[in-house]
Amino acid sequence: MSQSLELPVWSPTYPVRGDLDFVRVSASTLAAVPLWSCPELLAYKARPAAYVDLPYGQSARSEYQDFPLGLVRDVVLQSLGAIGFQGGPAGSPADALEQQIVDKNWAPSSLQAVKAAINGYYAVVARFRQQAEWTDAKFASNVIAADAGIAPTSPGRETPTSTEWFAWGIHVVRDGQRIRETHLLRWRGAGNREAVPARLAVVARNLAKGFFPTGSSKWGQPFVPMPSQPNVPERLIVREIGLLDSTEAVLFDGTPAEALARFAAEVPQMLPLLMGGVGHPGGRCAGCAVLPLCPHPSRSAGILGVAGRAGWMRPVTPGDLSAHALCPAAVHYRRDLGLPKLPAETGLAGQRGTLVHAWLAAAHDRGVPCTDEDLPREEFGEVADELGWSVEQYELARPYLLQHPDGCPLADDEVGEVSSEQDVTVVDSDANVVFATRLDFAAQLGVAGRLIRETKTMNPAHLPDDEPGLIQYFPQIAFPIVALAAGIDPLTGASTGAPIPGRVELELLHADFASVVQFDVSDPEIVQYARVSLAQDADLLINDVEHRPQPGAHCRWCDVRDWCTAKSLVDIELAKTVSPGGDEAEWAGTADRMGTLALIARAVSQENSGLDEDLPF
Repeated sequence: MSQSLELPVWSPTYPVRGDLDFVRVSASTLAAVPLWSCPELLAYKARPAAYVDLPYGQSARSEYQDFPLGLVRDVVLQSLGAIGFQGGPAGSPADALEQQIVDKNWAPSSLQAVKAAINGYYAVVARFRQQAEWTDAKFASNVIAADAGIAPTSPGRETPTSTEWFAWGIHVVRDGQRIRETHLLRWRGAGNREAVPARLAVVARNLAKGFFPTGSSKWGQPFVPMPSQPNVPERLIVREIGLLDSTEAVLFDGTPAEALARFAAEVPQMLPLLMGGVGHPGGRCAGCAVLPLCPHPSRSAGILGVAGRAGWMRPVTPGDLSAHALCPAAVHYRRDLGLPKLPAETGLAGQRGTLVHAWLAAAHDRGVPCTDEDLPREEFGEVADELGWSVEQYELARPYLLQHPDGCPLADDEVGEVSSEQDVTVVDSDANVVFATRLDFAAQLGVAGRLIRETKTMNPAHLPDDEPGLIQYFPQIAFPIVALAAGIDPLTGASTGAPIPGRVELELLHADFASVVQFDVSDPEIVQYARVSLAQDADLLINDVEHRPQPGAHCRWCDVRDWCTAKSLVDIELAKTVSPGGDEAEWAGTADRMGTLALIARAVSQENSGLDEDLPF
């Protein structure tokens, strides 16, 4: 069966040197979720022999640039004496770990997670070895499938192209070389997520046709096959391994012919991802090698107003600022160290907030004002029906949604074009920060103005009753005020260079009432409050070198508490004020900043749960 595929040509709008005709397609690239991926970045990463000349020196990389999941894989491969792995002599996992971390700045919490994951993988392998068919197992680092001359040449070039298909994981040849396996690693919950067909097809095809490269192969050049290769397998298995809970799930079990058929059926439709030309700015821009040249993200030097500069280009969100004010260590564990998170303990408040946001986004995308008729008592109504809600979901969200129609922004005759869940990304080169947020609601207001609204399902009694206090509590409000004042258009992402008129609103929904607080961007005092609040929070985060834990009630639901250096100091009795399924009603009477920040940070954590759990290898 022919596996020839026509790959798209990448034509970057900025100078790129090197070989653009050598393409290496990672299986994980074809698993990219459009909402969270950038085609321009994927196109660049798929050309390992291409590079750019930056207008100024590359921003320093994080001192924690190595990811725990990658260290787990390398330690396992080294300790098992993997084929084609150049990591020193085989030995115990402890010896391999010590060799791998030489000259690396690994935090104690990272090593704790790595050791737990290594133990989990060995527990899975121990179970496999007890099976009758699991014999003569040899482990390998990479399996590469290569094709030559299958893609069109770049414009003006007559040289043939070459393509390699790459699958990151741990590979196994066993049972007299009759069976090949790939172990795809994730932190926990093997098999809990639906496998992306194109990714699985590349992995299986590599097992069927791939070769094992030498350990001296260089990433920017075609991989060099080892002189001796295993026999052609009879059976192929792709497993997912949950490292921290020692779970495993078979994603594919078949013959080489079946693997090749899947490849031909699933992969071609995903290849346009490699064409580039479209940017999707976001926090991922912070780690992109071509950021200084990329035309897609907005730029506004000094927009955050910070006194210091981050040690490396780093992503920051409003949720990070709220979470850092609550516990600096938790943000460090998630953002800098990339530690595995616990499954979200989503209580009723978190579920309700997610449902309300989804309903409002779908309703506002219709372009007509919301009314009580959209929320009938005896049936779901058009919006909830399209969202596929259950009776329980509708009953949970409806009391809060009923408070919205009287303050629906589309009832304003001046409101025009609407965009729900709008991404806004701004590069502040002075602060060395990519600031990214997702606006609940953005719309044209009048001829040239803009309206931005953030909705919270919270009791206003827990919040300040003045505008400066609300701006301080909610970076999600402070940032759009500052952005409009700096000329960042939330509808297009463009930097206009002049302040944009309009207003920012905070909608607070409760089961019995609602309120909408308006912030006029033309009011210099409002803008100044927002600038000062944003600058203070951002400065504390990017210049934090201690990352101190701040134990409290929030520790009970913190998703990185397993790795916290202060967890032995936390008084569990204190945490009883909030249960894992807690509602904000349990904070009744708590109007202090820490209590409210806990609610906000928890909501952000629940909304973003699972989006970046595994690394995109």
